[in-house]
This record gives sequence, structure tokens and C-alpha cells, in this order.
Amino acid sequence: MSTSSLSLALCAMLAVGSVALVGCGNGQDRSATTVSTSTAVSTDVQKAKQDLDEVQSQIKNLRDASDSADLKKMHGDLKKRTAELNDSVDEVIESSDEAVAAGKSQQETWHKQADTFTDADLRSASYKREGNLRVAVDELNAATAALKTEREVYVSLLNQTVAALDL
Repeated sequence: MSTSSLSLALCAMLAVGSVALVGCGNGQDRSATTVSTSTAVSTDVQKAKQDLDEVQSQIKNLRDASDSADLKKMHGDLKKRTAELNDSVDEVIESSDEAVAAGKSQQETWHKQADTFTDADLRSASYKREGNLRVAVDELNAATAALKTEREVYVSLLNQTVAALDL
């Protein structure tokens, strides 16, 4: 398990969350809830990525510390950054789950509306829009599952490292 795996999972979340769901209306009126929750995913992913970079920086600082370095302070900084990373990844997962729920709700709304359309072209366009949203929601859901897996492994190892440094 490497930092790049977690970083890649976070980047995938950013790409899927910000592009796929926000762009799902093809320029038409979109559900405010779907747009706002997908924007939250993007914001939360950026914060988590920054926190991951800070944790990595703290680990490198500890690894490369000189004999005169204040290891106790550096250890405290790593613990603080680790807690921040745990919190920010939790927020990514929460906002992603909310975006998936909002996307599924929007899908149902569009499907019900499309069923009432008598114009075949309009109904077809609506089903296409619903299909695009379904793909985006499925991709975001898959990216969230991958992030959860990567996070468990990375954070477990990170927490073990911090615990070992506590000794």
C-alpha cells in the first residue's frame, strides 16, 4: 500500500465527483441538491489531498531529521496531521455517499417525468440524460468503494506508524 494508491483514489474521486455529476444535465436545469453535493465531493477531496500531502511531508521530515531536531514536536505534528487526514477522508466518503444518494434521487425524478412525456423525442432525450446520470452515479459509487479500501489499508499502516513512534 503506498501513498500514491491513496492519492490516486482521491484524484479519481475528484475527477468523478466534480466532472461527472456536475455535468450531468447537459446544460439543462439540474437538481440543486445533486450539483451542491457533487461540489462538496470536489472540495472535500481537495482538502483530503492536501492533508495527505502534509502527512507525507511530516513523515519525510521525521525520516530525514537531524540529531538536533525536536523529534517530540515533529511526532506531535505528525499525529495532528494524521488526525486531520482521517477526518478529511471521512468527509470525502460522507459527501460522496450524499452525492450518490442525491444522484439516485434525481434519476428517479427524471424517470418519473420521462414516463409522462407523450413526445417520443423528448422522452428519449430524458432517458438519455437519466442514463448519463446513472453512469456518473455508478462511477462515483465505485470510486468511493475504492477509496474506502485504499483508506483502510493506508490509515491502518499510518496509525501503526504513529503508535510505534509513541513508544
